[in-house]
Order: sequence, then C-alpha cells, then structure tokens
Amino acid sequence: MSPVNDHKMSMWRASVMLAGMAAGSALIASIGFLFKAPIQVRPMLAASMAELVILIILLAFRKGARLSLSIPSFLLGTVVVLSAIWVNQTFYLSTDLVHEFFAGNKILALGIALIAPPILWVGITAIFAAGIAPVVQFALLAPQMRQKLPLQEPWLTWIYIAVALALFLFRRKWHETQLRSARNEARALVLQQFAHLLINAQHLTNTPLQTIENSVAVLRARCPEQVELIATLKRALARVKEVMKLFSNSDSYIDWREMELPKTVAEFEMRLNELLEKVKSQG
Repeated sequence: MSPVNDHKMSMWRASVMLAGMAAGSALIASIGFLFKAPIQVRPMLAASMAELVILIILLAFRKGARLSLSIPSFLLGTVVVLSAIWVNQTFYLSTDLVHEFFAGNKILALGIALIAPPILWVGITAIFAAGIAPVVQFALLAPQMRQKLPLQEPWLTWIYIAVALALFLFRRKWHETQLRSARNEARALVLQQFAHLLINAQHLTNTPLQTIENSVAVLRARCPEQVELIATLKRALARVKEVMKLFSNSDSYIDWREMELPKTVAEFEMRLNELLEKVKSQG
C-alpha cells in the first residue's frame, strides 16, 4: 500500500473508532444521568447523536475514504467529546456531587494517543485540545467555583497530556517502521519476480536462436562468398548465446515449479507490464 493510501485508511479507521466509541459512551452516560441528573440527559444525547451522524457519513463514504473527509471528522469528533466533557464538568461544579474533575480530558487524551492515525499534526492537535480545554475552562470559572477543584488541577491533566503525546509519537514511529518494512518486503518480492521473469526469457528465445543459427548455416552453404556477413552474424549469435548461458546458470537457484511462467511473448509482455505497474504503485 502506498503511503498516501495507508494514511487515508488509517485516518478513516481512526475517525470511525472515535465516532463509534464517543457515540456509545455518550449514550450510556445519558442513560446513567436519566436516573440521577435528568438535566444532563439532553447534552449527552446531543453529543451521542452528533457522533452518530459523523459515523454514518464516514461509513457511507467508506469506499472513497479521503483525508479531506476523515481528518475534519476526527477533529470534529474530538471537539464534540470535549464539549460534552465541558458541559459535564460545569454541571458537577454547580453541585456538591463527588466527581473526578477533568477525568474525561485525561481519558480522551490517552484514547487519542492509542487510536489517532500516524499523521503527526492531527494527533498532536487533538491531544493538545484535550489539554487546553480544562485550562480554558478553569480560567473562565468564577473564584468560588475554582475552590472546588483540587489544588493540582487543571495542571495535573498536563501530565496525562505529556504521556499521551509520548505514546502517540512512539506509535507513529512504530507504524513508520512497520510500513517501511512492509514496503521493503513488497519491493523485494517484485524484484524477485522480475528477476525470475528475465531468467525465464531465455526459454522464449531458444527456438528463435536455433532458427537464426540454422539460417546462418544455410547462408554459409549457399553463399560461401559472404564471408564477412557470415562472420558478423556468428559473432552476434555467439554474444547472445553467451548471455543466455549466464542466465541458464541461475536456473539451479530457482524452484520453477512454484511459478506460473509465461509460455508466449505476449504473455511475457503482459506479466512484465504488471510488474512495472507494481513498481510504480510502490513509489
């Protein structure tokens, strides 16, 4: 798979995973709030529906997955989740209910690190957004509201952001290593097939070479005076046979039984063009 196609599919899968998990989580949260805090059901349902719409759009355009659709979907999904977390935090700050503040931001940052595609700016942007949101929310809070927060917040959240960034960068590095290895293996396989095809070319030239050799013998018998022409043809024929002999020495290193070799020049040309297309697609 080419780097562009690989990024397209990775980005699409990440957007689908984020939208699916966020829609499910918000729906479960809305059911939980239904019995304890009905006022929170609507924002949670709204978040779930928004993520569900994103998911449906992504699935509808699965075959033509494009970065221009997947990237905005991923970032929009992140914003929807952060908005739901923001509303949730505001609600808990207005009550005396026990709550782990900014836990949603921490979980989201770590989740993004695990599912974000290997596109550097997308992953970093989403993770930083998860860290900046609680700082902005803290700054906008009234002084009496801030007193409800633990002393280490919202700055403790940034420890999780740092861990998430390190995890994402490690995953991206690992992904690049795996992708490079896969490309090298694919390229090696194509080159091996190309070498096999070239070596097999000698079998397609055996009959034409024999015909040329017989024709030179006939020419020598019928036109013995064409000494110079006959000598030139024999030298050219000897050079071709020498090259074919070098190819034939490679036969012992190849298990021809595992290969479907071309029987005609037309088939050989078709197979050669297929290999060249593979080389082009690998970049």
